[in-house]
Amino acid sequence: MAQPEVRLPPSGADRSDMVAEVRSSAHMLTIQPGLYCISVLEPGRALAQSAMLPSTRISGAPGTGQGGSISTVGLPSNEWLDTPGQAVLVRASSPNSRLLLTNYLPRGDATATPPKLHIQRLGDIAAAMPAPAEAIAAAPPAEAVPDQAPPPAIVAHVQRDGDVARGFGEWVGAAGAGRWIEGFSIAAPEGVATQDLEYQAVLGRGWLSPWILSGGFCGSRGMSLPILGLRVRLKGAAHLNYACEAEATFGDGTRIGPLVGAEIACESDTLAPLESFRLMLAPKGLDAGEFAAANVSTMPPRGARKSVRMKT
Repeated sequence: MAQPEVRLPPSGADRSDMVAEVRSSAHMLTIQPGLYCISVLEPGRALAQSAMLPSTRISGAPGTGQGGSISTVGLPSNEWLDTPGQAVLVRASSPNSRLLLTNYLPRGDATATPPKLHIQRLGDIAAAMPAPAEAIAAAPPAEAVPDQAPPPAIVAHVQRDGDVARGFGEWVGAAGAGRWIEGFSIAAPEGVATQDLEYQAVLGRGWLSPWILSGGFCGSRGMSLPILGLRVRLKGAAHLNYACEAEATFGDGTRIGPLVGAEIACESDTLAPLESFRLMLAPKGLDAGEFAAANVSTMPPRGARKSVRMKT
């Protein structure tokens, strides 16, 4: 197989350590229409002096890539797998779709092994929905924010609605509307450091996305995959100085909260899709009225169901 050409600087320039060779191997996997999760069970092994971690990249085989019969999205952000907690969602829209798993290992290390992966079929939900490109094209654009206004505190990708921007204290999504939330991001407010606010999505029973730092997107867009809940936690100075409150509603009518704490988990016993949630964040020591006033809104979700269940 011909190697790609690499052009180095002229001989007079320092060319040391510019190009490191790796060895690779690929495996073809044939899958049927549906939604799958590929996650890391155990990291790969390599000598301590190796310049890279053994890793695996997930992609559609040539001719079936993004926009074709295979589409992928990484959790949290890319299609590379090397450490436990990382995962890639794969959506196959055609029978006998071909998935390519390519392992990359440091050259010269005969003991190196790739990560051990787990492949789980999540169901047929993706096959019944529009292709990701169609879903994104059909969704309205994110709500406009004036240039002088601060960025929205919370942005969620809602089924058939696209990206929706809300503030702390406002409901994201709508209970009883029949549209689940696929992913979200939360921006740390003034006074809270980025690394002191983290969150993750509930993807299945006992299966959670990695913790995402504030500002990062958690979940997926256009994959027709609902998240089944969310967890939020405060750390460091934010844990000491701020209070967090959350409540959520789900597709089966469950309503959870309000819950208060440094780490909050909102998910229904039946693992129904998350339809709406509200997050409030304010300095400690405020009374109930001051706490609510420190956030944007306390309006209830549209069409909230009467059935209410609480978790503490």
